[in-house]
Amino acid sequence: MIVHGYKSFNSDITNQYGMEFIVDNTYSVIPPVRAKNGGNGFHFDKRLEDTLRYVNGMNQDFLIDLVTGSGEIIEFEDDYYGYYDLYVAEHLTVNKVLRKEEIIAKTLFSKDVYASRFVMRYKLIQSEIKMFKEKFFTSRDFINCLAYYQ
Repeated sequence: MIVHGYKSFNSDITNQYGMEFIVDNTYSVIPPVRAKNGGNGFHFDKRLEDTLRYVNGMNQDFLIDLVTGSGEIIEFEDDYYGYYDLYVAEHLTVNKVLRKEEIIAKTLFSKDVYASRFVMRYKLIQSEIKMFKEKFFTSRDFINCLAYYQ
């Protein structure tokens, strides 16, 4: 199985446990893959904005990368916190570090509900706030979310 998604890293391309990753490399764990209770594998998300649950996007210098999970993959959700399409994989390939402009562009083309989740956790500059206001001007809920969090 192969699944494409996103993963957040610290600015030095380490994960929250200090493991260093390199673009274009593939990393593996010894199966079985487990998502919870002492999980085993590489976690990543289907939606870019969901990676922000693992970093402080308002105050922390971090990266969001395009990744590919392969081998044994478990899909799971955190229904309590409203996170779905989460994955843990036996193999993880780090494909590309996204530039901030790419992150903003991808989010601008998402649904307003996903963009809302993004602006709740990602510090925007004034020109980016303006782009989001122009894109989602018909969504009162989004505009209110943007005003509150930014």
